[in-house]
Amino acid sequence: MEKIWLREYPPGVPAEVDLNEFTSLKDILEKSCQRFAD
Repeated sequence: MEKIWLREYPPGVPAEVDLNEFTSLKDILEKSCQRFAD
């Protein structure tokens, strides 16, 4: 299947998700809050 929606992704947005990047929902929230703190 051709993933035509990938053409609409902004530059730098990966086509695949790294499932090992976060260990839990809590980890996602903590890292996101740190990254976008300002």
